[in-house]
Amino acid sequence: MKLVLRVLLLIVIVLFLVYPKQRTTEFTLCEGEKTSTEGLVIKSVIKGPTVYVIAGIHGNEPAGIEALKRLQDIKLKKGTLVILAKANQLAVTDEVRTLPSLGDLNRAFPGREKGMAVEELAYEIHESIRFYKPEIVLDLHESKNYKSGDVYAIGHSIIYIHFSLIEMVEELLLFLNDEEDEPYVYFYDEKEGTLNTTLSQEDIPIITFETDVEKSFEDRVSDQLKVIYYILDAYELIKDIPSFE
Repeated sequence: MKLVLRVLLLIVIVLFLVYPKQRTTEFTLCEGEKTSTEGLVIKSVIKGPTVYVIAGIHGNEPAGIEALKRLQDIKLKKGTLVILAKANQLAVTDEVRTLPSLGDLNRAFPGREKGMAVEELAYEIHESIRFYKPEIVLDLHESKNYKSGDVYAIGHSIIYIHFSLIEMVEELLLFLNDEEDEPYVYFYDEKEGTLNTTLSQEDIPIITFETDVEKSFEDRVSDQLKVIYYILDAYELIKDIPSFE
């Protein structure tokens, strides 16, 4: 009997060591269309919350895209991480905010199933988020510093609308501003057609993070990664936040 138990224990140990702790799959939005783009789903074998991170809604905001590229080999403790790094693939390829023929993706949500190309892309992104039912969505952007004098500039800030995020945003600001010469701030910025406004109105918590394009690229990527890891840690998808020194 003891021998049988030892054999069974050995089998369990071997299976634990060789069985993958997580699986990574791909998905495609707007398949077959000129706006087609791909995402990743990293799913731990241990059930837990889902976090959806999106970047590249504007193609000339590369820091979030690069941060998600560096995140693809992450090891999860539990839960699911959904990554859509190049939401507006056409604009990302041309390194422009958007294409004149397409229009602003971040004014097209929730989109339409049958409409203009930008509306259909917005619709597919919106439906993808609804499909994965995330506990939170993180929307990565870049802009000129909010102090620049440009009325449209919101760089170096966090944007949120959903009431449930007040405490998390305050704690995130403390985390970010610990080593910042210029502190990040938060805005309540409700604009029709943005992903943030659309999801917030549907009771889906979402944070939009805006780095300052005047900072160095590596500093911006580092800040984007800090926010991503903070959110993943807050929802216990990872064991701890790595050092960024």
